[in-house]
Amino acid sequence: MEKRVPVKLTQKKVFNQDSNEEFKDAKIIGGNPNGIFNFNKTNHEWATALYDKMEARTWFVKQVNIGKDKINYPRLSEPEKRSYDLVLAQLIANDSIQTNQIMDRINCYITSPIVNACLSRQSCEESLHSKSYAVMAEDIAQDTD
Repeated sequence: MEKRVPVKLTQKKVFNQDSNEEFKDAKIIGGNPNGIFNFNKTNHEWATALYDKMEARTWFVKQVNIGKDKINYPRLSEPEKRSYDLVLAQLIANDSIQTNQIMDRINCYITSPIVNACLSRQSCEESLHSKSYAVMAEDIAQDTD
């Protein structure tokens, strides 16, 4: 039976002028990056492709047409309105937590610059979702708190 050695996670440096790690040798965790993104030289091409897909699929609150929601919401029963309001509140809370967890609890240990960029992008997406749901709640919901 193989004995596992515990790994001590340390936060990466934001800028590491003492790095001797080549971009092509980046480790996802436990590397020694300089802190500079280089999307052209990486050993994590999958992360570069993922970043491009994420960028292409970004949506903004201004792009969401909630006109039908505004019309249909008043037609809902009171329990349905309450459910709608609570779902929006839960989505806002979930995406807010995800935004913080990705950046504060996960990304600080990721040493691959390109994987770091993907997680930063995902965190941004989660905050955009939270904003979008907040706009929907403000424009549609009965209980905006």
